[in-house]
Amino acid sequence: TRVLFWSGWLGLAAVLVTGALQFIPIAAEVFYRPSFRAKIAVLTAAIVALVWLQPQVRRGAIRWDAGEPVPGSVKLLAGVSLVLWPTVIVVARLMYAFVQMASA
Repeated sequence: TRVLFWSGWLGLAAVLVTGALQFIPIAAEVFYRPSFRAKIAVLTAAIVALVWLQPQVRRGAIRWDAGEPVPGSVKLLAGVSLVLWPTVIVVARLMYAFVQMASA
């Protein structure tokens, strides 16, 4: 699981760096738009879910591999996380589409 956790954190770092690089040129244009605020809200929720889920998985992985059932709360949180990350992508794409439509 260590490799997966580290790759997850590296992926998050890549998302934050590339997102900042995309945001900087259009910051003044999008900062006050609802689509940007929605993106930040969903991104924050996804990061919170990731930070909350990781210790639970670390503590329970050995037991779950031995056959103990995964608690419903962990399954729910994992499902929420799986829904939030693609939502971040969709909201971000919509935000950039709105910026391109406004400048056309």
